[in-house]
Amino acid sequence: EKERVKKGEQIGIIGNTGISTGTHLHFEMHYGSWTEDKRYAINPLTVFREEAFRQNSVHVHQNAGTMSGAVTVQKGDTLWKISRDSGISIEEIMRINGLKHSNLKTGQTLRLHADESKTGTYVVRKGDTLHHIAEKMGVTVQHLIEWNDLKGEQIYPRQLLEIRENS
Repeated sequence: EKERVKKGEQIGIIGNTGISTGTHLHFEMHYGSWTEDKRYAINPLTVFREEAFRQNSVHVHQNAGTMSGAVTVQKGDTLWKISRDSGISIEEIMRINGLKHSNLKTGQTLRLHADESKTGTYVVRKGDTLHHIAEKMGVTVQHLIEWNDLKGEQIYPRQLLEIRENS
């Protein structure tokens, strides 16, 4: 369909729906009619400068539900993979987390820095509660409410919560 788009108009949002392996935005351009075989598909960079896509882009981290300096073990993760991705040796990851063996459990949080201060931003995941987040981060629910100007205990997926030193 021919639709005019104004400069700055939102034409899509990132998400993780359907059969996908992570958060993304599917964007296609076609010259002429849309066909299932993508016969008239064109590379958007032939029309737009690449900087136009980067200008308002957001980098989404794979482990969005963790603090920086920590990873949440995903199905199929191994210490070797986490070590390779983080640049921290297997031995160091085991030492920091007090691991006696290399067996990991899906959902397990591994710290990547021994002196990590649990401050920063936490991205709420589906199923999280303030009580769960407070326990995980070593803070109180009341602090989470105060630091984030929450009206109650209701939170939602992808919400950013500020985490400070528990003082």
